[in-house]
Amino acid sequence: AFGLPSVLALLLSCAAPCDAQTDVAGPPTHYEGHVRVDVPTRTIEAEWDIQHTVTEDTRSGLGLLLNPAFEVLAVTGPQVASVETGTWDGFAPWTRIGVTFRPDVTVGSRVSVRVRYRGTPTPEELGFPIDRITPEWVELNIDGAWHPIFESVSEVFTAAFDLVIDPAWTVVSSGIVSRSADGFRVENTLPQIDIALVAAPDLERRRRGVFELYARGGDGRSLEALLDMGGACVAFLNERYGGTHPITAANVVVAPRDDTGYARRGFISLSRLDAHTAEGLAGYVCHELAHFWHVGAGASSPDHWLNESFAEYAAVSFVGARYGASARAALREEKERRADGQPPVWTPAATERPPHAVLYHKAPLALLDLEARIGADAMRRFVAFVFGSRPATTQTVLDGLEEIAGRDARIWFAERLAR
Repeated sequence: AFGLPSVLALLLSCAAPCDAQTDVAGPPTHYEGHVRVDVPTRTIEAEWDIQHTVTEDTRSGLGLLLNPAFEVLAVTGPQVASVETGTWDGFAPWTRIGVTFRPDVTVGSRVSVRVRYRGTPTPEELGFPIDRITPEWVELNIDGAWHPIFESVSEVFTAAFDLVIDPAWTVVSSGIVSRSADGFRVENTLPQIDIALVAAPDLERRRRGVFELYARGGDGRSLEALLDMGGACVAFLNERYGGTHPITAANVVVAPRDDTGYARRGFISLSRLDAHTAEGLAGYVCHELAHFWHVGAGASSPDHWLNESFAEYAAVSFVGARYGASARAALREEKERRADGQPPVWTPAATERPPHAVLYHKAPLALLDLEARIGADAMRRFVAFVFGSRPATTQTVLDGLEEIAGRDARIWFAERLAR
């Protein structure tokens, strides 16, 4: 019931953010900008100052991708030597902006690339049914390539921009939204793969703790049930794994579409609620909320199971706590069915990213079995260690398990992963 945007499905096979793999330490890439969305004409005008710490891969320049409906008006910057635009030879017919840096740009230096553009993308060009600009609903994310995207399509970045749109509307984003003189100010302080936002004239806001729910009317009982469940999930996750870094914001939007949802850290866009069971919705929402503590494994690496399976384990644990042992058992049975015949979760010799069924079913089963072996208290400390330290490799996770539960637990779990 929870499909993914086409681009994200190709990139990550998940709706969760994953770290970009860089070879240089430094502040994350940052977008500073000004965006105007004229709803009656479906026109977007935008200007961004993209600030980037140069790596070995970007020492000579950058490739930026943009929706082909936009006219690129200017690409400038003190380190920019030349610019060439063309069509990207990738999985979407996007415009590629090739930026070449001056020869004196070095690895580790901070560069600034300013991009200004304007256009009126059609619904098809934006990636409808998710990305859209209509009088009733505006939703934009990576699928519509409405802002420049690094050609790797995996760069994560922070962002801050002024959004000019009807001030009577409500705006919800993967960042913090505040009102400004001519519209809104949006600030993404957590690195994300894109800037996701929703705007509408009649969004109702409900709040339970730090969990905020936005919807256009609808079945009040269903919305209250979702609000109660979401607030309970945040409390559950924070109590077990929050430590000194608890979830402080969780914005959930119920969008007017029949299927397909996606999530960012602290932001979830859902389809209509009547398409989902209570347990299924709880599992999905809690999985995405657990990604607030995203793990640092490479999205294309054999360690990528860490990113997804711990979030899924946390979600299964919440479903069991809220809906009872029978609900947890049903989830386990479904995972056993879908894990049957799948390759090992991880071995020391592994070189490829695990398939979807391993990430979401076989690997979480291994974690459930580990809990049964070492006990709930040790398992809670182990998961808190993973969420808190953001390990990039399975070996680091095994080291942490050994420290918490002993050498025998490490050996057993490594063998369990290799089955």
